[in-house]
Amino acid sequence: MLQIGAGQTILITGAAGGVGSFAVQIAANLGAYVIATASSRNHQFLQEIGADEVIDYNTSDFVQAVQSQHPNGVDAVLTTVGSETKYRSIQTIRDRGRLVWISSEDPAGPPPERGVQRTMFYARADANSLNAITALIDAGKLKPFVEEVLPLEHAREAQQRIASGRVRGKLVLRITEALHSAR
Repeated sequence: MLQIGAGQTILITGAAGGVGSFAVQIAANLGAYVIATASSRNHQFLQEIGADEVIDYNTSDFVQAVQSQHPNGVDAVLTTVGSETKYRSIQTIRDRGRLVWISSEDPAGPPPERGVQRTMFYARADANSLNAITALIDAGKLKPFVEEVLPLEHAREAQQRIASGRVRGKLVLRITEALHSAR
């Protein structure tokens, strides 16, 4: 899909979230130069997990920041943020670069420009991908980050927090108490 490897540059928007934090680690482990967008509270976290460059989307225009540092554009963008971010991120991609987004609104995505290859990602587990991910986990090179574990009764709050886009990594719902009380 993105076919990122050593010597290539990838921009990951929403990089501190659950999907973004995995993407940063995987891209870094593949030898890519990783540019991440996140609020300032997540910059150190992202650098620790492999981001080479972090842009604060609250204080900088990420498109201008990428274009100023990478005037020829990046090889690929993985955007976990929809709306305007998805549409604007295409401006950072080099000719014949690649764009993948995981936001579900407007599945058609941005209009094609400059031969950019765009893809809506539909996850399919296959043995090769799962084995590669397992190898990274076993080697300690890919780690999930859990911001907080909440009781099942807080599922609504968890969903609201996830929808806000302000969660670092993942929120986990603990169901054991709910199972025991249901008996």
